[in-house]
Amino acid sequence: MRKIFTILILLSTLTLVLFTCECTNNKNHFENSEISFDYPIDWQTGEIFDLPGVIIGISKSSDVNVKIAKTKLPLGYTLKKFYNEGLNNRTKNLAKYCLQSILEKNITVDGVPAYESIYKIGCNNTQTRQQLLIVIFERNGYIYTIFCTVIPPENFNNEKTNFDMIINSFHVK
Repeated sequence: MRKIFTILILLSTLTLVLFTCECTNNKNHFENSEISFDYPIDWQTGEIFDLPGVIIGISKSSDVNVKIAKTKLPLGYTLKKFYNEGLNNRTKNLAKYCLQSILEKNITVDGVPAYESIYKIGCNNTQTRQQLLIVIFERNGYIYTIFCTVIPPENFNNEKTNFDMIINSFHVK
């Protein structure tokens, strides 16, 4: 009877360990000499060569992706001034695509203040309809921008947790 009890405890412990490993192993980790972050296990990372300033791309598919850009903070600029200028440019340049602001709020990324904005883009089915989440923050004299895109916008809520994983774990070295 004592052997059976011991075997049951061992099997229970083994099952718990396997279950815990399965549940917590749902992410990958990216790290280079500048940045690090977690991302979903079924997503891919890769370099992007045709977009100036973009240092890494992460994607689930061509319809769900994240791009991370790094730009030197211009002399005389603050994060707020840089953000407001970008906001004005987006509003002006994307008006013909029916840019609709969904959310703008202050958050914290890697321990520093950041701005988060969510937009819908695309007037109708003749344009690429998408939802875009933009996070912007300053670290060590550089502006980091995280662009999260979902096509079509109706799928955004399905991916928000994945975007949050990347944003919440993002670290500048």
